[in-house]
Amino acid sequence: MQVQLIQIAGLTILLFIFINVYFIIAGKFNIIDIPNHRSSHSKVTIRGGGIIVPVAFIIYEIVNDFPYPCFFAGLILISIVSFTDDIIGLSSKLRLGVQVLSVLLMIFDTGGIPVYVAVIILFVITGFINGYNFMDGINGMTGVYSLVLALSLLYVNEFQIHYIDTGVIIYIIIPVIIFLVYNFRTAAKCFAGDVGSVSLAYIFSFLILLLVLKTGEVCYLFMVSVYGIDVVFTIIKRIRLKQNILEAHRMHLYQYLVNESGISHKSVSLLYGGTQALINILTILIMKYSTNNIVLKYSFCIIMSVVVLLIYTRIRRRISEI
Repeated sequence: MQVQLIQIAGLTILLFIFINVYFIIAGKFNIIDIPNHRSSHSKVTIRGGGIIVPVAFIIYEIVNDFPYPCFFAGLILISIVSFTDDIIGLSSKLRLGVQVLSVLLMIFDTGGIPVYVAVIILFVITGFINGYNFMDGINGMTGVYSLVLALSLLYVNEFQIHYIDTGVIIYIIIPVIIFLVYNFRTAAKCFAGDVGSVSLAYIFSFLILLLVLKTGEVCYLFMVSVYGIDVVFTIIKRIRLKQNILEAHRMHLYQYLVNESGISHKSVSLLYGGTQALINILTILIMKYSTNNIVLKYSFCIIMSVVVLLIYTRIRRRISEI
């Protein structure tokens, strides 16, 4: 435990130094986000602060002799392309191609998955990565939601079923907290950028995939249900309006809450994070107390799905009437 505390303290100090050096470099080379008509912010802000997430994982891999080599290679690849996109912009086809390759590397590191299952996983995770990136639009959203998800996965790993080295999750929590120090403000000092949101989505995909494969319980997917519902419903609406779903927009519920209803960024971020935390607590409890009762387990999943969908659609309909 003493060594772990020393590592945590060392990583925290190192990442604090790194992100502040990055701010200097980003300011010098204009790695900034300039507001436009689709933005939910009004001030020029440093982009790419989420780079500390892959940096933290690089440190983890080095310290632990590269326990997940293929996944690590995929993370490096997807992070480099995402950070390049933050700086100069890349075509969506190139980004999608790299994401697919990176997810394939991730799947290879899990081992022993049938081809047809791997194809489904590839499709789902690639969609999740892009959806997670779409949700990174207001101060605190990515950081708060990621912290809730990481803490939930940490609890499951420590008290329900040990499916991965605890250090992996700790090395996510620390950079997320540090990022929040500079992002969870009325006027953020930095945004995560694609490098932050995409790398987080990639890592979380790996953790959830391992958890589902280890337990056989797809109900753990509810741990990302708030983002999932907002992304899917927004995509459906944009398709109905014949819009390009890959272009930036302001049609997510959180964007309506901020831009149309005038609710603060921090309040909306806490609303999303708090709602997901409640769902995660319920999911953890039902997984714990209905291990041998499939009917109870999936009845709960169905009921929770219906309730969350009804609440979401009700709020969205009310907002559209404003």
